[in-house]
Amino acid sequence: MGIFMTSIILNQISSYFANPLKKQEQRQNTNSSALKTLEKDTVSFSANATIEKFSRKIHKKGLNKIYTFQELCSKLFDNFQYKIRIKHPESVASKIENKSTAKKISFLESFKHITDQAGARVITDGSQTATDKIINNLIKEIQAGKLAITSIRNYHGNGIQPYLSTENINLLKESQKKSPIKVLQGVEAEKLNGYTAGHITGITNKGLNVEFQIKGQGINAVDESTHITHDLSLGKTSAISADSLAPIVNAYRILSPEKIENYNNYLKNCYRIARETEINGQKSKFPAIPDGIPNILSIKNISKLTGCLKHD
Repeated sequence: MGIFMTSIILNQISSYFANPLKKQEQRQNTNSSALKTLEKDTVSFSANATIEKFSRKIHKKGLNKIYTFQELCSKLFDNFQYKIRIKHPESVASKIENKSTAKKISFLESFKHITDQAGARVITDGSQTATDKIINNLIKEIQAGKLAITSIRNYHGNGIQPYLSTENINLLKESQKKSPIKVLQGVEAEKLNGYTAGHITGITNKGLNVEFQIKGQGINAVDESTHITHDLSLGKTSAISADSLAPIVNAYRILSPEKIENYNNYLKNCYRIARETEINGQKSKFPAIPDGIPNILSIKNISKLTGCLKHD
């Protein structure tokens, strides 16, 4: 099965686990055909044999602990829309190879950088009230010994209000005095293309490395539409191999450095408008695509091919 179909299966499984399950239902579904298909189809990739072996091991560890992670997320994100995913072997292998090359370390050392064996994306209305509730829930789980936070990355575009307030970050740090939290915020957390989201990594009491992403509905819609070009900018192609996405891929690849900068400014304005809409409720149109940038790369046209915006 191709990589794109693997991605589809992963999305289906993520949706399957999006709503809390009762323990009895969880046990019944442990050996479901969907999970067997997921495990089978996400290990067929080409990589260094040793890296492949360890990548499968990490993936399996995540699968084995999916239900305890689900239970944790149901407490953290009660009444919010959220999705869960397990990092599949191909993604693990790719990250290991990239980290070992970039940091000039052994691939065994690079395993320490796999901080998101399991991940959850929670979509709120974008309000500070919603974020405050999630942070309070996180603190309760920290104090109960269910979770230890390792890092906070308060990503945002220049001039765009981040999701995590200074008070949110200070409360998390205060709740975990004995275990310091690495924090990326302010100018250091600014993204050139305007990407805005609160990323929080941690380790569960079951030993699972997890990542939580906090976003509003508007930002999430833009993010889903820009994820393709973001992967291309990082040299990732594994998740964008579908023939239907070829026009986007080809259009982006021919952009000059100057045009990429213009395109990032365009995306930043789209993120800014989406975030302002979340905050004040006044909808605005996205800006026109800059001159010289293929129209296929506009948020509107990408969403037509991917179906992202209309689902949010």
